[in-house]
Amino acid sequence: MSYEQVTYSREGAIATLTLNRPRARNAVSRKMAAEIRSALQEAGRDSQVRVLVVTGAGDAFCAGVDLNEARQGIDLTAGPEGQVLQNPAGGLDLILRRLDKPTVAAVNGPAIGMGCDLALCCDFRVCAPTARFWEPYVQRGSIPSAGCYYLPRLIGLAGAYRMLLLGEAVDAEEAERIGLAHKVVPADEVMVEANAMAEQLAQASPTCLQATKHAMWLGLEADLEATLDYVTHARTVAELSGDFEEGIKAYLERREPVFQGTRVALTNRGKGIPPA
Repeated sequence: MSYEQVTYSREGAIATLTLNRPRARNAVSRKMAAEIRSALQEAGRDSQVRVLVVTGAGDAFCAGVDLNEARQGIDLTAGPEGQVLQNPAGGLDLILRRLDKPTVAAVNGPAIGMGCDLALCCDFRVCAPTARFWEPYVQRGSIPSAGCYYLPRLIGLAGAYRMLLLGEAVDAEEAERIGLAHKVVPADEVMVEANAMAEQLAQASPTCLQATKHAMWLGLEADLEATLDYVTHARTVAELSGDFEEGIKAYLERREPVFQGTRVALTNRGKGIPPA
């Protein structure tokens, strides 16, 4: 599919989604939201993709919703028939949450509002010194969305209150200190570092990455019994997939494993597991 406001490409096992409205600081228009959704779905369907990197063109990651469209009454959350969707931002946060593949946000500049939410929805955040995470919803007469879910889990309630209720912005240095950012590197090294992390992830078993992501989130949202029930199921699937055998064989042969991924359907079990 061709895109106008984002770019999407794949090199080997790594796909890259770039928000591409640099003059608007990558503010999300309704068209861009649709294209982001399509690109995420494309990455999810492509069996060659093992890791997704998300970044912004220019000097900003994403300045949030396009306020010019908002002033014109264009609703980002409205469906094709004018029906308002039941989740914020057209469901992009849910699509990212349900993506079975690891995601890395290369935060090359400010991530504001919906832009902050998109970064939070990714599994890893590599930041430039100019990165800034800001959730100004309440101060703008609106309600935070994905931040309400992720921030308490990532930085605790005290930090989440500061960002969501007081509307305090967090710069790159502070983000790394409190665990919101995984690494801060010079601006010209953000994509290099993000791709290095993606390469490392791509070398692991995709079956096990998928199951471990599910198990971690289930562990936060369900009890120990449900989590262990899913892990037992997923471990059996991983062993049937051939990845376990390859991992042991590579270790004994003192070489790097070459994982092929699951050849058996990894069905979701246990409450709290999102559909693949």
